[in-house]
Amino acid sequence: MSSGRPPPIDRFWLTQQQSATFLERGISLPFTTPMLVGARLRLGERNAMELVVKNPSGGAGFYVLPWAGLPDICSPTPHDRRLWELVSAEPMPSPASIGRAAGQVVQEGLADLAAQASWSAVETGRYGDRVRANFMLLMLTIRQNETPAEAVMPPEQDHPEQLERRAKRALARVGGVLGVPADAMAGHLEELVALLQDIGISGHHEPALIRRKMMAVAALSQGLSEWSQTSPEACGSPASGIITGSAERTLAGCSHIITELDELMADPTALLRRWLHEPAALRQLASRPEWLLDGWELPCAMWRDAPEAERLATCLQIAALTPALPREAERWTCPAADAARQAPLLLRRRVRALEDWRTGEIIRRD
Repeated sequence: MSSGRPPPIDRFWLTQQQSATFLERGISLPFTTPMLVGARLRLGERNAMELVVKNPSGGAGFYVLPWAGLPDICSPTPHDRRLWELVSAEPMPSPASIGRAAGQVVQEGLADLAAQASWSAVETGRYGDRVRANFMLLMLTIRQNETPAEAVMPPEQDHPEQLERRAKRALARVGGVLGVPADAMAGHLEELVALLQDIGISGHHEPALIRRKMMAVAALSQGLSEWSQTSPEACGSPASGIITGSAERTLAGCSHIITELDELMADPTALLRRWLHEPAALRQLASRPEWLLDGWELPCAMWRDAPEAERLATCLQIAALTPALPREAERWTCPAADAARQAPLLLRRRVRALEDWRTGEIIRRD
């Protein structure tokens, strides 16, 4: 629990960067209790779940406390109590598992009409993402595995029945290359679609969920930059720079990972081979943009809905909520830089009591 004089907002935000991992930083929770807005879930000692909550007084800093300690500062809504019940049952929480829990709470009727409408819109969008990902992966697989004579008719223009036959033939050929029965290939492709639907396939005019979230963060960053350049009240405040700096690093990290995934998806045979041989590694890679973007939805909505007269106050509030990337993100997006940073640590060695650190000889006490 923070105490003493609240530190400046820039110092408060920078302390978040000391987190080594995303789990240590915490995962955003969509609570509805006003005092818990922006709260994060993290794993404490012995994997006990605890909450990181903004300073209830409104100043800089934050409280770290178990769920049982919440009555000391507020009374959670039924929505939040049920959400915590579902989240705390997860052995290893993630943005995806918290999203599923939040959706279940909405389905159980514990959210207001606005939240229900928002969740319904997101689910409708994700269904469309899945259909498009499935169709585009199939088209890529067909194009990659047909002869020039078979590819006279572009697959997207072919009759549905003929397209189905072409898809089965293409998947059978991929199965022959990978040593997998033809009837199992469609199932593996469906698994990949479920894994990659939120990323989406590059080239479609309708971006998938992760790319839509990136666009929202980019819009927040651009809007703040324009406002800070034209508004006299923004002068002298580090808040806008904190937000835009973090947004730029987040978007750069997401772009790095999505570029890697796009290259994989451009070659369906190689993608299926990697899924068959390294499913855990591919699943981890596909989940990283979601971790990077965790916690940005609320700041984006706050800035989008803020009246012009309240821009400065909103900017200060967003700065306190802005997710700072932990050191783990550097390993994801720039392994060479992380290795260079870790190199001095690798040269360290333990020195025993009474041992000369230069020679290793034991110092005798006479």
